[in-house]
Amino acid sequence: MSDILQRVYVNRFAQRVAFIVAVLCLASCVQSVDQYSRAGQMPTASDSPFSHYIFVGDSLMDLSSGGELTTTPSLVLLEEEKSVTNMSRAGQTMAGFLGKGGAESDGVGGAVNFLTVPPDTLWYKPPGAALIVQLAHNDWYASTPADAFFESYVKFLQSIDNQKLVVVFCVIPIAAKWDYNGQRNQNDVTYEEFRGVVRRVADTGLCELLETAGWFSEADVNDVSIMTDGVHLAPAGHRKYKDQLMRSLSAYGLLY
Repeated sequence: MSDILQRVYVNRFAQRVAFIVAVLCLASCVQSVDQYSRAGQMPTASDSPFSHYIFVGDSLMDLSSGGELTTTPSLVLLEEEKSVTNMSRAGQTMAGFLGKGGAESDGVGGAVNFLTVPPDTLWYKPPGAALIVQLAHNDWYASTPADAFFESYVKFLQSIDNQKLVVVFCVIPIAAKWDYNGQRNQNDVTYEEFRGVVRRVADTGLCELLETAGWFSEADVNDVSIMTDGVHLAPAGHRKYKDQLMRSLSAYGLLY
C-alpha cells in the first residue's frame, strides 16, 4: 500500500512540475509575441538608427593585415552586433579604368536595392540600412578624370532606389601618405582635390556626406600598427575607423 501511495505522490509532483513548466513557457511566448507587437514602434534614442550596414569600398574595407575578422565591416558585425554586407573588393573603383568595370558599371547599385527593404511590403518598418560608400582612392591613383569620376558616382547613386529604407553615405577618403608627400596623379590632381569631387557629389543631394578629417593624423598614417603602408589599414586602424564611423552615424536620426 505504501508503494502505491508513493507512486501517487510522485505522479502528483511530476504533474505540478509539468504545470509550472507549461506556465513559464506560456509566459515566454506571450512576452515574445508582445515584442513582435512592438516591432513597429520607434526604438529608444539609445538604439542604433540602422540595423544593416552595407559597405561598397575598395581594399581599405576589403583587407586587413590582421585578417578578415579585423576589417571594419567584420568589427561592425562582431562588436556592434549589426547585420553587415560587404561588397568591397581590392582594386574597386567607381568609374572603372584600364578596361575594367567599376561599382557603377558593374551594377552594384542593383545589389544594394536587392538587399534593402521596401517599406510598403512589410507589416512593420524596421530600422533601415546604412550604405557606406568608401571609394575614390583607386580612381585618383589611376588618374580617372575628375569629371568622369563625378559623373560615374552620380549615376551610381541614382541607381539606388531612394524609396527603400536606406540612407547613403558618401565617405570622404581618409588621410593617406599622399597627403604628406606632395604626390599628384597623372592628371596633376592632388588627393585632397579629389576629395573635393566627393563633396560635389554630396552637394547633389543624392547622399549624406561623411567628413573624415581628424579620423587619422599624420602620426597614424606613419604608424604601421594603424596603416601598414601609409594607405591600408591594420587591425588598430580598422578599429579606429569603425569607432569613428559609428560615432558619426549616431548623429543621424531614425528612418521613420
